[in-house]
Parts: sequence; structure tokens; C-alpha cells
Amino acid sequence: MAVPVKTGTVLTVGKPQKLFDQQMAIEANPGTGSLNYDVSPDGRFVMIIPTGKSQELELVLNWHEELKRLVPTK
Repeated sequence: MAVPVKTGTVLTVGKPQKLFDQQMAIEANPGTGSLNYDVSPDGRFVMIIPTGKSQELELVLNWHEELKRLVPTK
């Protein structure tokens, strides 16, 4: 997905747009550490080599509060 953003005195965020029809996974090559994607120097283009795998991304919000609860410092 991509979201157009305009900066200035006011931040304007546009509507998300779908970039790809197939699933893509961002991953590093274990042997070289190189990634399967790259962005052009001007930031206008991205190239991704499909891996054929499906992956999930789990985003954890307020994890520091959960960490304080699980590992109290006092």
C-alpha cells in the first residue's frame, strides 16, 4: 500500500492505494544479508523480487506498557 503525503504548514495524508495484486514478503537473504527489494535513488520506484511465500506482520502498540507490567523494575 502507498499513501500520498504532503508536508508544509499542515500535514495532508491522502487515501491509501494498493500497489501490488500479489502477496509480497520483505526478507533478507540469510547468506548475504541482502534484501529482496530496492528503492530508486529518487524514491519514486520500488522493485521487489517475489519470494513465493506468505508472511504476516504483527504490529504491537504500547509494548512498553506491557513490558512494564510483565517485568516490573521495583
